[in-house]
Amino acid sequence: MANKKKQHYVPKCLLKQFANAEGKIYFFQLKKNEVSSKAIPYKQQCYTDYMYGKDDSWENLLASYESSLAIIIDKIIKNQSIMLEDEVELKNYILYQHLRTEKAIDNNHLMQERAVAQLTPILAQTQNINLTPIQAASFAKQYVRDNNARVQTASMNLEIAKRYSGSI
Repeated sequence: MANKKKQHYVPKCLLKQFANAEGKIYFFQLKKNEVSSKAIPYKQQCYTDYMYGKDDSWENLLASYESSLAIIIDKIIKNQSIMLEDEVELKNYILYQHLRTEKAIDNNHLMQERAVAQLTPILAQTQNINLTPIQAASFAKQYVRDNNARVQTASMNLEIAKRYSGSI
């Protein structure tokens, strides 16, 4: 069982950069088109329970990676120059950050749904089954949901980042 239940998709080392002296931040609320009126603790934001699974393997690797990132961010904030290696690490981090969010998981599922929805009528026709586009879309949504748990998709996205970044 994981010791780290709250797994952040926006690392705390980034969130804390926007926190006040009490460790709280204000959020821009898109639906209301306004900044929240009350500051909230940054450590309690931008996480999902067991987002990367219950074995802590991804969470531990990301935590290690984020420790290095925090040093680079501090250099940038202090207007210190960074090494080429730091720049490469920062670029790799951007890839990880992009692929580890809830939105990236949703987008991945949506792409899969669209592909399955397009292929299903073709495959059904080989069996003399006619499906409407609505039936195919409904089947695709259920198929992707049943076969792609969010944790699996998050892990798959991180594997993609790992493969293309050459890091961790």
